[in-house]
Amino acid sequence: MKTKNIVVFSALLFTTIVFAQTKIQIKGIVNDGNSPLWGVNVLIKEQNIGTITNDLGQFMLETESEFPIVLEISYLGFNTKEVTVTKDNTQNLSITLDEGAFQLDVIVVGASRHKERFIEAPVSIQKVDAKTLEVSSAEGVFETLSNLKGVQVIKGSLSGPSINTRGFSNNNNIRFLQHLDGMDVTTPGFGVFANIGGVSSLDISSIEIIPGSASALYGANAFNGIMLLKTKDPFIHQGISINLKSGFSSQEESGNNPYTNLNLRAAKAFGDKFAIKVDFELLLASDWIANDYSLRVRNNDPNIPADRNPELYSPSSGSYDAVNIWGDADAGGFTRALTDGTSLTIAGTPTTWNDGTVSRTGYKESELFDNDVSNYRLNTTLQYKISDDWRLEYLYKYGNQDLIVRHTTSYPHRDFTLQHHKVELRGDGLTARWYYSDQEAKNSWTTTFLAASIQTQLLSNQEWGQRYAEAYLGVVNGIAANDGAAARSYADAPMALPGSSEWNEARDRSLATSTTFPQNPGDVIGSRLVEKSSFWHSDLIYNFNETLIKDDTWEAIFGANYRQYNINSDGAFFNDNRDTPNGFKGDITNSDFGVFGQVSKKMLKERLKLSLAARFNKNTNFDGNITPQASAVYSLGEARNHNLRASFQTGVRNPGLQEQYINFLVSPVFVILGGTDDNLDHYTDEFYGITGDDLKTLLRDQLGYDHKGLDPETNTTFDFGYRGLFFNKRLLIDANYYTTTYKKFIERANLSVTVPGGPTKTHAIYANIQDDVVSRGFGVNLEYSLSGNYRTYFNYQWMDFEQKSNTTTNGFVVPAFNTPPNRINLGISKSNRDGGLGFDFALRWVDEYDFISPMGKGFIDSFVTMDASLFYKIKQFNLTLAGSNITKNEYKTVYGGPEVGALYTLGVRWDLGL
Repeated sequence: MKTKNIVVFSALLFTTIVFAQTKIQIKGIVNDGNSPLWGVNVLIKEQNIGTITNDLGQFMLETESEFPIVLEISYLGFNTKEVTVTKDNTQNLSITLDEGAFQLDVIVVGASRHKERFIEAPVSIQKVDAKTLEVSSAEGVFETLSNLKGVQVIKGSLSGPSINTRGFSNNNNIRFLQHLDGMDVTTPGFGVFANIGGVSSLDISSIEIIPGSASALYGANAFNGIMLLKTKDPFIHQGISINLKSGFSSQEESGNNPYTNLNLRAAKAFGDKFAIKVDFELLLASDWIANDYSLRVRNNDPNIPADRNPELYSPSSGSYDAVNIWGDADAGGFTRALTDGTSLTIAGTPTTWNDGTVSRTGYKESELFDNDVSNYRLNTTLQYKISDDWRLEYLYKYGNQDLIVRHTTSYPHRDFTLQHHKVELRGDGLTARWYYSDQEAKNSWTTTFLAASIQTQLLSNQEWGQRYAEAYLGVVNGIAANDGAAARSYADAPMALPGSSEWNEARDRSLATSTTFPQNPGDVIGSRLVEKSSFWHSDLIYNFNETLIKDDTWEAIFGANYRQYNINSDGAFFNDNRDTPNGFKGDITNSDFGVFGQVSKKMLKERLKLSLAARFNKNTNFDGNITPQASAVYSLGEARNHNLRASFQTGVRNPGLQEQYINFLVSPVFVILGGTDDNLDHYTDEFYGITGDDLKTLLRDQLGYDHKGLDPETNTTFDFGYRGLFFNKRLLIDANYYTTTYKKFIERANLSVTVPGGPTKTHAIYANIQDDVVSRGFGVNLEYSLSGNYRTYFNYQWMDFEQKSNTTTNGFVVPAFNTPPNRINLGISKSNRDGGLGFDFALRWVDEYDFISPMGKGFIDSFVTMDASLFYKIKQFNLTLAGSNITKNEYKTVYGGPEVGALYTLGVRWDLGL
């Protein structure tokens, strides 16, 4: 390691000497006509060189550029100003900014992968900048994004919100990508996991969200949208920033609990060649507790409305599957104590049980695990300027997160880690990037297995069933016959209570064992999930306009990428490392690659811009596919402040690693299998004597479906929109309508497998639905900027979908939309960038909708939330009093998830130089 460090340092030093040139130093002060302005962006126009002013309004930057040099000065609430610097005026510049409105005419990059005005972007896109995040009253970064048009936030856990656009959402939204500075931060094995791969709000420069199909420019899996998160440049944004928020969360079920969120960012440039940045975030809190004890609804047909008043849990029921109780009927054969025909001996007399199925009692989530949250992230960046135009970067990211994912069952994750290493070289239009990502489920488990394991360790199913039958049949003194509740209480009586030493020891034994089905009597049911998958990725992007194309009316970009996955779950979750006759003997590898290009042309006096892009993508297990994209933007008005646009976009999503290679036993009679031929060829159910080929035959016999392996999902979108600025750029109107057709949606096909004398076992295999699914939507956003740093906004989004038939010809049910048909956001804020008092207020109304997932189906009621904050700035200090869901109108966004309560915090932010 030391040798490698010496080599790297020597190379950097040599490069510094080779490229060393005479530097031009520019100094000055920025003011508003009365007093200096702190935090003003001072950039050299069209170059990645700049700085910000200190608390005295002073700035200094160095460059190798030739005279004349144009500085671009920008600051929230002031009009952007350009200043020309010659060799005679490089020192003691005095720059006065004119007060203006909140900046609405912003620049975006993601829509075309190069800079352009937001109102001239060819596709739908939303943007949030650092200043908006700074004044937001929302709970966190993702919650702030829910104020944008068309953005949905699913909250299955306090620390695990997920982002979605254009419908078909769920807790683990694998159809939506998250990129951080060009790096995919999706967890390799499980898919997108909240914001574990993100950074603290202090280091965010901007967030852009492209809803819908974006595969042509961003590759496979940019299917329902992509979030592009850009961090702050350590050469420009130097200094130390600390933001501490402390308060409490409040929920009816869990009560009031302490909440602490610490963010720290430090950046320093050493001369004009080398810079370092460290970003850290810590969250200490208590998660929301889920407490839905109604009957779990397994009917997942979206054409049948969800039950608004489901039956509630009753201990008198023999077999009951409550939504948030685990180890009852959800565990199937693990906790099934009695069935019709069970042979018993009651009061010395042989008896056959004929009073229906009886399952064990189960445990609430709050009994199985605590709701403590202890999350932290550390991000370190080293940057080296080879010259003004070339930069080398190394990034290391480490995230450790506690959260709960609710999917087929409830999956608590404790100390779940995600790491990234990235090396990037960019300059003169070229970006060459390599990065590596790995995850590790250190302390994760399935609650179904855990609850069943504890119960069967404390008392066997046979013993528990015997006690229940004796009480129910009236042979126990003091218990009336046919009293199900009393019989259940009597059967449970010998068992240690949750939290006792004996109960905790049983829990620990289960958590120490990987998810397994006991082979021998007395074996412990293992509940621990092992997952250590990883991938490495490389990509190359070249923008011809920065070097080769001098005609401003033409734009051209080319890129290529390659990724390789390594699947490693020790056979506990995926089909890897299996000790079976035809299973994978080691880790599973999988790869894909792609190439893309985009060409744009401006014409008709540069009022019309036409763009054409396409990508070819190929995965190991699937045929190659091409995703084209075409768009047109026409600008109206003297200042081109009114723009009409139309686009044709396509998306492709390669099946995720779970859909390809999962082999997970949810219960003794339910297994989930990846649907690729490669996976099924390596599968054998030893207990039932079933192979992957047998399952293909059953697919054909039971569902009329000829399974030939999985295919990628595809979609096509037509999007039409208008963006315009009115009243001297104070009013922004952004409206769009879209329609998307999805093909080959991937869902599970449930096959029933029976053997003589044994229970029916379900094999849930991922396969493609044959019918098309069509979604459509309309959205409008209005923002108005007032003098005095006031900003107000209103947006509305309507979405809907349809299927060609109730069920497809092969028996699959069309995927669930899981999206409210109507949403409204409105808010008003006042920035305090000059010091003094500021505030933010946001109101959100969400329409009712049905939510369907592998866990079941439920009704999500409409809700209204209000967030508010007050903040007061004194020099480098900003004090904040904030509340999220201040009226404590508890609400749900996901079936099986918790009621989201309120959060109240007092915060202080401190910004200082180095």
